[in-house]
Amino acid sequence: MLLFILSPCFIFLSFEIFIFFYGKKTSKKIGHYIIILGAGLHGDKLSISLKNRLDTALKLHHLSPSTPLIVSGGQGKDELVSEAYAMKKYLVQQGIPSTLIHMEDQSTTTYENFILSKQKIQLLDNNASLHVNVITNRFHMFRSWYLCRKVGFTCYSYPAPDATNIKTCKYYIREFFAFIKIFIFHP
Repeated sequence: MLLFILSPCFIFLSFEIFIFFYGKKTSKKIGHYIIILGAGLHGDKLSISLKNRLDTALKLHHLSPSTPLIVSGGQGKDELVSEAYAMKKYLVQQGIPSTLIHMEDQSTTTYENFILSKQKIQLLDNNASLHVNVITNRFHMFRSWYLCRKVGFTCYSYPAPDATNIKTCKYYIREFFAFIKIFIFHP
Protein backbone atom coordinates (compact mmCIF):
# COMPACT_ATOMS: atom_id res chain seq x y z
CA MET A 1 0.00 0.00 0.00
CA LEU A 2 2.82 2.38 0.88
CA LEU A 3 4.47 1.67 -2.48
CA PHE A 4 1.16 2.45 -4.20
CA ILE A 5 1.17 5.91 -2.56
CA LEU A 6 4.88 6.64 -2.84
CA SER A 7 5.33 5.66 -6.51
CA PRO A 8 3.17 8.48 -7.95
CA CYS A 9 4.80 10.95 -5.54
CA PHE A 10 8.25 9.84 -6.67
CA ILE A 11 7.26 10.15 -10.35
CA PHE A 12 5.79 13.61 -9.76
CA LEU A 13 8.83 14.90 -7.85
CA SER A 14 11.26 13.41 -10.37
CA PHE A 15 9.38 15.05 -13.20
CA GLU A 16 9.31 18.42 -11.40
CA ILE A 17 13.07 18.30 -10.87
CA PHE A 18 13.48 17.49 -14.55
CA ILE A 19 11.25 20.46 -15.55
CA PHE A 20 13.21 22.76 -13.25
CA PHE A 21 16.62 21.78 -14.57
CA TYR A 22 15.53 21.64 -18.21
CA GLY A 23 14.28 25.22 -17.86
CA LYS A 24 17.80 26.34 -17.04
CA LYS A 25 19.23 24.93 -20.29
CA THR A 26 20.03 27.67 -22.83
CA SER A 27 21.22 26.65 -26.27
CA LYS A 28 24.18 28.46 -27.79
CA LYS A 29 22.88 27.76 -31.30
CA ILE A 30 20.90 30.24 -33.39
CA GLY A 31 18.09 28.86 -35.53
CA HIS A 32 16.52 30.04 -38.78
CA TYR A 33 13.66 31.62 -36.80
CA ILE A 34 12.95 32.71 -33.24
CA ILE A 35 9.52 31.70 -31.94
CA ILE A 36 8.26 33.63 -28.93
CA LEU A 37 5.30 32.01 -27.23
CA GLY A 38 2.48 34.19 -25.91
CA ALA A 39 1.46 34.38 -22.26
CA GLY A 40 -1.65 36.25 -21.20
CA LEU A 41 -2.36 39.95 -21.32
CA HIS A 42 -4.12 42.18 -18.83
CA GLY A 43 -6.45 43.91 -21.26
CA ASP A 44 -3.78 45.04 -23.73
CA LYS A 45 -0.91 45.19 -21.20
CA LEU A 46 1.84 42.58 -21.02
CA SER A 47 1.86 40.13 -18.14
CA ILE A 48 5.14 39.77 -16.23
CA SER A 49 5.70 36.35 -17.84
CA LEU A 50 5.17 37.75 -21.33
CA LYS A 51 7.41 40.76 -20.73
CA ASN A 52 10.16 38.42 -19.50
CA ARG A 53 9.81 36.40 -22.72
CA LEU A 54 10.00 39.51 -24.88
CA ASP A 55 12.99 40.92 -23.01
CA THR A 56 14.74 37.58 -23.51
CA ALA A 57 13.88 37.77 -27.22
CA LEU A 58 15.55 41.19 -27.34
CA LYS A 59 18.75 39.66 -25.93
CA LEU A 60 18.70 36.90 -28.53
CA HIS A 61 17.91 39.41 -31.28
CA HIS A 62 21.03 41.38 -30.36
CA LEU A 63 23.08 38.18 -30.83
CA SER A 64 21.50 37.55 -34.23
CA PRO A 65 19.90 40.77 -35.54
CA SER A 66 18.87 39.38 -38.92
CA THR A 67 16.98 36.32 -37.64
CA PRO A 68 13.21 36.68 -38.19
CA LEU A 69 10.91 36.42 -35.18
CA ILE A 70 7.52 34.72 -34.96
CA VAL A 71 5.32 36.10 -32.18
CA SER A 72 2.73 33.47 -31.41
CA GLY A 73 -0.47 33.91 -29.42
CA GLY A 74 -4.16 34.47 -30.03
CA GLN A 75 -6.64 36.66 -28.22
CA GLY A 76 -8.25 35.43 -25.01
CA LYS A 77 -11.76 36.48 -24.03
CA ASP A 78 -10.48 38.99 -21.45
CA GLU A 79 -7.79 40.39 -23.77
CA LEU A 80 -8.35 43.53 -25.85
CA VAL A 81 -5.88 42.49 -28.56
CA SER A 82 -4.12 39.30 -29.58
CA GLU A 83 -0.98 38.37 -27.67
CA ALA A 84 0.90 38.39 -30.98
CA TYR A 85 -0.17 41.98 -31.66
CA ALA A 86 0.88 43.16 -28.19
CA MET A 87 4.19 41.30 -28.54
CA LYS A 88 4.97 42.81 -31.95
CA LYS A 89 4.07 46.29 -30.71
CA TYR A 90 6.45 45.94 -27.74
CA LEU A 91 9.32 44.60 -29.84
CA VAL A 92 8.94 47.38 -32.42
CA GLN A 93 8.94 49.95 -29.60
CA GLN A 94 12.22 48.40 -28.45
CA GLY A 95 13.80 48.94 -31.88
CA ILE A 96 13.30 45.65 -33.76
CA PRO A 97 12.26 46.37 -37.37
CA SER A 98 8.64 45.38 -37.93
CA THR A 99 9.67 43.63 -41.17
CA LEU A 100 11.51 41.01 -39.06
CA ILE A 101 8.46 40.21 -36.92
CA HIS A 102 5.76 37.86 -38.18
CA MET A 103 2.52 37.38 -36.23
CA GLU A 104 0.75 34.11 -35.59
CA ASP A 105 -2.37 35.37 -33.84
CA GLN A 106 -4.81 32.44 -33.89
CA SER A 107 -3.37 29.93 -31.41
CA THR A 108 -4.98 29.21 -28.06
CA THR A 109 -2.69 26.40 -26.82
CA THR A 110 1.03 25.67 -26.84
CA TYR A 111 0.48 22.91 -29.38
CA GLU A 112 -1.35 25.35 -31.68
CA ASN A 113 1.49 27.87 -31.18
CA PHE A 114 3.82 25.43 -32.92
CA ILE A 115 1.42 24.07 -35.54
CA LEU A 116 0.35 27.55 -36.65
CA SER A 117 3.86 29.01 -36.40
CA LYS A 118 5.08 26.20 -38.62
CA GLN A 119 2.40 27.03 -41.19
CA LYS A 120 3.43 30.70 -41.03
CA ILE A 121 7.10 29.81 -41.50
CA GLN A 122 6.32 27.48 -44.41
CA LEU A 123 4.73 30.43 -46.20
CA LEU A 124 7.93 32.43 -45.67
CA ASP A 125 10.53 29.72 -46.16
CA ASN A 126 10.59 26.48 -48.14
CA ASN A 127 13.51 25.06 -46.15
CA ALA A 128 12.55 21.50 -45.26
CA SER A 129 14.79 21.35 -42.19
CA LEU A 130 13.99 24.31 -39.99
CA HIS A 131 15.86 25.05 -36.81
CA VAL A 132 14.15 27.41 -34.38
CA ASN A 133 14.93 29.05 -31.08
CA VAL A 134 11.98 28.84 -28.72
CA ILE A 135 11.50 31.48 -26.08
CA THR A 136 9.20 30.81 -23.17
CA ASN A 137 9.52 30.88 -19.40
CA ARG A 138 11.63 28.29 -17.61
CA PHE A 139 8.65 26.43 -16.15
CA HIS A 140 7.20 26.01 -19.66
CA MET A 141 10.38 25.11 -21.57
CA PHE A 142 10.32 21.31 -21.36
CA ARG A 143 6.76 20.95 -22.67
CA SER A 144 7.43 23.58 -25.34
CA TRP A 145 10.62 21.83 -26.45
CA TYR A 146 8.73 18.53 -26.67
CA LEU A 147 5.89 20.01 -28.77
CA CYS A 148 8.28 21.97 -30.98
CA ARG A 149 10.10 18.78 -31.90
CA LYS A 150 6.77 16.95 -32.24
CA VAL A 151 5.67 19.26 -35.09
CA GLY A 152 8.96 18.78 -36.92
CA PHE A 153 11.30 21.58 -35.89
CA THR A 154 14.81 21.21 -34.62
CA CYS A 155 14.41 23.08 -31.36
CA TYR A 156 16.94 25.23 -29.50
CA SER A 157 15.79 26.25 -26.01
CA TYR A 158 16.19 29.85 -24.92
CA PRO A 159 14.33 30.17 -21.60
CA ALA A 160 13.13 33.44 -20.13
CA PRO A 161 13.12 34.00 -16.37
CA ASP A 162 10.02 33.02 -14.44
CA ALA A 163 8.03 35.71 -12.67
CA THR A 164 9.04 35.94 -9.04
CA ASN A 165 5.71 35.39 -7.36
CA ILE A 166 3.71 32.63 -5.72
CA LYS A 167 1.91 31.81 -9.00
CA THR A 168 5.17 30.45 -10.42
CA CYS A 169 5.01 27.48 -8.05
CA LYS A 170 1.52 26.74 -9.36
CA TYR A 171 2.84 26.86 -12.95
CA TYR A 172 5.52 24.25 -12.20
CA ILE A 173 2.89 21.93 -10.72
CA ARG A 174 0.54 22.54 -13.64
CA GLU A 175 3.30 21.61 -16.11
CA PHE A 176 3.36 18.03 -14.85
CA PHE A 177 -0.33 17.57 -15.62
CA ALA A 178 -0.12 19.52 -18.89
CA PHE A 179 2.70 17.29 -20.10
CA ILE A 180 0.74 14.16 -19.22
CA LYS A 181 -2.20 15.57 -21.20
CA ILE A 182 -0.12 16.29 -24.32
CA PHE A 183 1.59 12.94 -24.03
CA ILE A 184 -1.83 11.26 -24.15
CA PHE A 185 -3.44 13.45 -26.84
CA HIS A 186 -0.35 14.25 -28.99
CA PRO A 187 1.91 11.17 -28.52
